[in-house]
Amino acid sequence: MFTLDSLPEDLLRILVSVILGALLGVEREYRGKAAGIKTIAMISLGACIFTLVSQKISANSPDRIAANIVTGVGFLGGGVIFKEGFNVTGLTTAASIWISAAIGMAVGHRDYVVAFSALGLSIFVLSTFEYLRDVIEFFRESRTYRISFFVELISREEIENSIREFSVKFRFLKISRSEGVAEMVYEIYGNEKRLNELNEWLVTHPQVKSFDF
Repeated sequence: MFTLDSLPEDLLRILVSVILGALLGVEREYRGKAAGIKTIAMISLGACIFTLVSQKISANSPDRIAANIVTGVGFLGGGVIFKEGFNVTGLTTAASIWISAAIGMAVGHRDYVVAFSALGLSIFVLSTFEYLRDVIEFFRESRTYRISFFVELISREEIENSIREFSVKFRFLKISRSEGVAEMVYEIYGNEKRLNELNEWLVTHPQVKSFDF
C-alpha cells in the first residue's frame, strides 16, 4: 500500500511546496490578481528546489543560494506592481509572491511548522484584512482632486486653508499654470459627508474655475 512514508524525502518536500503554494495562490486567483495558483505554486516549487540543491552543493554555506532566491523573487514581485495615475496596485500580490518563496524555502529546509504556519497566517491576513480595509474605507474615502483657479483672485494657501476647514486631510501632488489659471492636484482623505461638503464649496466659490475628482 502506498503511503507518504514510502516517498523519498526530497520528493515529499517538492510535493508539499507545490501544494502549499497552490493553496496560497487560490486566494489571489479568487480575487482575479495577476499572480494566481499556477504562478505562486511554481514560485514555491522553485524556491524549494533551489534550497534542496543548495544543501547538496554546499552543505556548509547554503545561505548563498538562499540569498539569491530572495533577490530573484524580488524581481518577480516587481513585475506585478503597476502605477496607474497616482495609484499603485499589485503590492499585495508582490508580497504574496515573496511569502510563497519563503514557504518553499522553509519546506526545502524541512521546517514544516514554519511553512504551514506561514501559509495559515498569510491566508488569514489576505482574506480577513480585506474586509477590515472595506470597513475602514467606509469611514475614510480617498479622492484625487484637480482644482483650477484664477491665480490673480485667490492663492494656493487660501484654498488649502479652506480645505482644512472641512476636517479632511490632504496631500499636495502637483501644480501647473497656464494663462492666469493654475491647476492643483491633491489627494484628499475624509468621510463621504465631508468630501461632499467640500464639493459644494468648490462649486459655489467664484474664484474656482473648475474641479473634478
